[in-house]
Amino acid sequence: FAEENYICNIIAFIGKRGMGKSSAMLSFACSLEKNFLIMPKIDMSMVTKNESLLDIILASMWEKYDRENSIKSSQTDLRKQFVDVKDSYVRFKNMEKKNSEDELYSAKEFKKLAKSLRFRESFSALVEDFLAMMINDNAIAKANRYLVFAIDDLDLVSNNQGEVLEQIKNFLSIPNVIVLTTLDIERSILNKRNEL
Repeated sequence: FAEENYICNIIAFIGKRGMGKSSAMLSFACSLEKNFLIMPKIDMSMVTKNESLLDIILASMWEKYDRENSIKSSQTDLRKQFVDVKDSYVRFKNMEKKNSEDELYSAKEFKKLAKSLRFRESFSALVEDFLAMMINDNAIAKANRYLVFAIDDLDLVSNNQGEVLEQIKNFLSIPNVIVLTTLDIERSILNKRNEL
């Protein structure tokens, strides 16, 4: 399902602690066919205050790429895309920090700002090319290849939970990505109240 620029691609496993959400999510991920590339599970309870979900996702993709790249021939274009996406993401994060400051931008700074705002598009292109390299099967159309992220314990985010949810909505709601997540909704509501 697509609404404007966002794809509804999130499957949430919701329940209280100890109800088997993580097991159900991982079982579901393992049942997916060969056109799905399942990334290692991300445990949000282990994320430090200075890390973001996108930091972990990019690092996980890079590790998988680097491992495969040592086996396959060099993929310099994909390597360059990783660098460009990471640079764009860093600029985006820095822009968010400076958002409250009123500054006049030079033409060069506007160009950098525009590039960071295109992070979603550059990440989407990276995912498409990453999948083409990792799922090297010509029988599977590019549109039918999916990158699956399993995000566990979303309710146990130690820092700003709203920021993590916003990252999922803004950057992972793209074609060829599926997000599996587990969540204790009651704990999540308590966390939100404590943030306020």
